[in-house]
Amino acid sequence: MTSTTLTSSRHRFATLAAAAVALAGALMTASPALAAPPQPYGTVIAEHGVYVHSHPFVGSHRLALLSRGTEVGLHCEVVGEPVDGNKIWYQLREHIGGQLSWVTARWVRNTGRVPACPSSPRLTREETAPVEQNPRQDGPLG
Repeated sequence: MTSTTLTSSRHRFATLAAAAVALAGALMTASPALAAPPQPYGTVIAEHGVYVHSHPFVGSHRLALLSRGTEVGLHCEVVGEPVDGNKIWYQLREHIGGQLSWVTARWVRNTGRVPACPSSPRLTREETAPVEQNPRQDGPLG
């Protein structure tokens, strides 16, 4: 190997090593927005998203729409209106518009243990009637 070839090889190695260090540093200091929220948290699994409600039943006011793959912090769970046979609703850690916010567990996969809410909202019989939803429908769910 000539000295020119050796110098060129060292230069390429140094360049690649610097790039690897820069990439590793960027990955370790990634924006907190890209990190999952603290447990327990939920991930929206419905293809067209899921609505956030003001109470744990579908007929309550819709506060927001969460897209598929969105991760949200879960505060606690209650038994609410069944959605496709699932009676569990999660209260989100974040309030929306100053209100408590809820999503049906039917369309949110939880990570970590979600505790029961200390006090559950009172629901009327009409509000807890079963709701059948087709997961293949074209719009958001829950």
